[in-house]
Amino acid sequence: MVTVSNLLKKTTIFLILFITIHNLSAQQIPMSNNYYINKFVYNPSQIGEYSFTQTFFQARKQWMGIEGAPETYLFSIDGNVNSEKVGVGAMFYSDITGIIGRTAGYGAYRYKIRFFDEHTIDLGISAGFLQNKIYFDKIRSDDPMEESILANEEMKTTFDANFGINYKFRNLQVGIASFQLFNSNLYYQTSDNLQSVNYKLIRHFIGSISYKQQLSRDFRIDPQFVVKDVQGMPLQFDIGTYLNYRELAWFGVNYQHKYSLSLSLGGVLHDRYVINYSYDIPTGNIANYTSGGHEFLIGIRFFKKSDKGAISGGNRNDLNHLKRISQEQYEEIERLTDENKQLKQKVDSTYEDVQYQKEEIEKLKEIYKQDEGQISQVIEKYQISIDELDALDFSESSDEKQFYVVLGAYLSIDDAKLFQKVMEREIGLDTKVVQREDGKYFFVYTRDFNKDVESKKAIKKEFRLLQRLNLDEYINGNVWIYNAKQNE
Repeated sequence: MVTVSNLLKKTTIFLILFITIHNLSAQQIPMSNNYYINKFVYNPSQIGEYSFTQTFFQARKQWMGIEGAPETYLFSIDGNVNSEKVGVGAMFYSDITGIIGRTAGYGAYRYKIRFFDEHTIDLGISAGFLQNKIYFDKIRSDDPMEESILANEEMKTTFDANFGINYKFRNLQVGIASFQLFNSNLYYQTSDNLQSVNYKLIRHFIGSISYKQQLSRDFRIDPQFVVKDVQGMPLQFDIGTYLNYRELAWFGVNYQHKYSLSLSLGGVLHDRYVINYSYDIPTGNIANYTSGGHEFLIGIRFFKKSDKGAISGGNRNDLNHLKRISQEQYEEIERLTDENKQLKQKVDSTYEDVQYQKEEIEKLKEIYKQDEGQISQVIEKYQISIDELDALDFSESSDEKQFYVVLGAYLSIDDAKLFQKVMEREIGLDTKVVQREDGKYFFVYTRDFNKDVESKKAIKKEFRLLQRLNLDEYINGNVWIYNAKQNE
């Protein structure tokens, strides 16, 4: 018989249970500092990356000194088939956080799409079963005689799937993955059906960017950035870099936003055995409650028979060195090819500009031929010769005159502006335009002068200077002096 006292106790316990589950929902997938070595953990599209098959065992203990802190154990295996176009793998893990435990197993498949020579896109999916368990024996109760509130209903199993995509160009990789695609709901209920808890698998998104930058023959620096998005939670990110020595040893520093600074050290023994240790130095408020976290990784590589001779012993170092030299030479060839393309584009552009400029000059000549008769009459009517200029009395105060040294005469302002443009481009000559008061003609000139004694000398000097520039190619010899007050 269910009493009021039992109901109150069960309600209180379930309220504590609900709050605990809600607070743990932000970390429903295993955390790892070994993404640099085992990319399968955060993206199924990055399995089968190498010619060999690899297995990894990982153990992680977070928040040392805190009761119920997360503990994770993970095993994975992956390799490729069909000339690296297809990758396959499997992963199993057990993750316990407080009163919540998860055990999962997935099979994974990856397919590579290559385009534009060096660009590749990998699509990956993993699917399997996830078992979620609530450890009710860890719930603290004031009444030690309190009966089990779920009675053998503490374990639930559901189908789960994850998807990832990874883009690669030379040494750059950009990936994004989604976990717990189905947002499954797991219901836990008391044996008397009076209380229940809904534990929801929340979809997680993880994006990553990494790059490999060769520093020297032996050393390479590998920066990486990981961002994590969980529904209803603020964004989290990891940013770090690894110093890699000939693919044989590495040291990494990784900052996990508002959580820790992680230091990693690892390497490869006898070309086959991979080890890595990572230590979390807590930051922020959590540093007051924990001494940090530890994570270990052990891996084994299984080579194909055809790879043994090429990558065994010291030959592997030589092979890596040759690969790096080949990559550097390839990058240099690409750089020179890009420069050659840019130079060709400049040459083509210059050629087009020259052709266009020639067309403008030819257009001016056509304009001159078309209007030559009328323009000749205009020049004859308004020009003044040097002899006529000398005969003028520039000392007179009356009958003020205005003079221009003209390069070209045109019937439209557009033709005059085109001529100005050509003069500035071809010989760097700055010109102006004056319009006859009748509005029919436009004269392009270099300088204008008022009537005074000094102007006579200046007009002659400007006129002779322009004659010496040999401008016939552009203006057909039309350098003349325009008397603006003549024949008005």
